[in-house]
Amino acid sequence: MKQFNEDDILDPTFRGKILKEIQGPENQQRKADSYKRWEIYKDRVKKYILEQLQKELDPETLIEVESRTSTINVFKKVVNKKSRIYKTAPSRKVIQDKGDEEQLQKLVNCLNLDAEMKKVNRYTIAFKNCLVYVKPILDKDGYRYKIVVLAPHEFDVIEDPQDKTVPRVIILSEYDSGITYSNESA
Repeated sequence: MKQFNEDDILDPTFRGKILKEIQGPENQQRKADSYKRWEIYKDRVKKYILEQLQKELDPETLIEVESRTSTINVFKKVVNKKSRIYKTAPSRKVIQDKGDEEQLQKLVNCLNLDAEMKKVNRYTIAFKNCLVYVKPILDKDGYRYKIVVLAPHEFDVIEDPQDKTVPRVIILSEYDSGITYSNESA
């Protein structure tokens, strides 16, 4: 992407180019791969097993095998096993003002930080990438905050032209896999 500034982001022509890139085949393939990994991680693995078996077995054998297909999720077991950072709760300490330690603990509890960071660790292993952001939520008592962890198929990034490792713009998007689920487990 060429160099741009904040005014470009508001320009409809520039946004149209960005949308065209997001909808392009390379990005859609990236999202499809991420979505497949996410589905497998979320225990919706049976359809992918049957898809592979369909390539190797004749239709009659596939029908017989379908009801006996095991849905042991090896991918999830490996990811969770490799995710060791949050096996035990981390120790957080305030160095300067000890009175702030109680505030820090309240924040950790309010954000459910340990559980969310455990999810970040797992998603990083599963997808090699994820997005973490703090989402403000307005409710009857005012604002509260929630940590949201997204898999790569749920966002797009426009990098900084000078440093491709720095996100300049993050676009949250829903990925449409074209798959509809029924109430039965897949």
